[in-house]
Amino acid sequence: GAIVQALNETGQSDNTLIIFTSDNGGGLTPNGSLRGGKATLYEGGLRVPFVVAGPGVQRGKQCDIPIAQWDLLPTLHDYAHSEHPLPAELDGGSLRSVFTKANQGEVVRKTDGFVFHYPCYFAPPLSVIRVGDYKLMQHLLTGEQKLFNLTLDPTESDNLIHKNPTLASEL
Repeated sequence: GAIVQALNETGQSDNTLIIFTSDNGGGLTPNGSLRGGKATLYEGGLRVPFVVAGPGVQRGKQCDIPIAQWDLLPTLHDYAHSEHPLPAELDGGSLRSVFTKANQGEVVRKTDGFVFHYPCYFAPPLSVIRVGDYKLMQHLLTGEQKLFNLTLDPTESDNLIHKNPTLASEL
C-alpha cells in the first residue's frame, strides 16, 4: 500500500508495473489442494503467487496460463521498448499479452512447455517437463516416472503413466 501511495503521489503509477511473487511453493505444510511444497517438483512446490498491477493490466482477473519467472526479463524488455535485442538463447517470453488480455492472452516462447530439474539429495532428485495440460516427472535415481493431467487432476493423485505410455515417451 505504501508503494502504491508513493507512486500515486509522485505521478509514476501510470508507467509502473508492480509485481508481487515468490521464489517457490509454500512450506512443507499443506498448500491447499496442491500436492507437495517447497523443495518438491509437485505443483505445491512449483506454483507461486504472482500478482501484477499497472497500466493496461486487467484488474481483478485470474489468469490460468502457466508462466515462469524467467518470463519477467522478456516482459520488462517489452515494456521498456528497448531497441537492443535480448540474447537469442534466452528462455521465456513476454507476459504483456497475458497482463492485458488475461486468459485470452498468450506467451510466445522459443519452445513449448517448462523443464524443471531438481538434482537435490535431501529430497527426491527429479526432472519434470510440462507441456500443455500434462506433466511428466522422472526420479533421477530410480527412473520411476509419473504422468499427470494437471487440468483434470491438479492434486496429482492419478498417475497416468501406464494409461498413456505414448504421451510419456513423447514428453
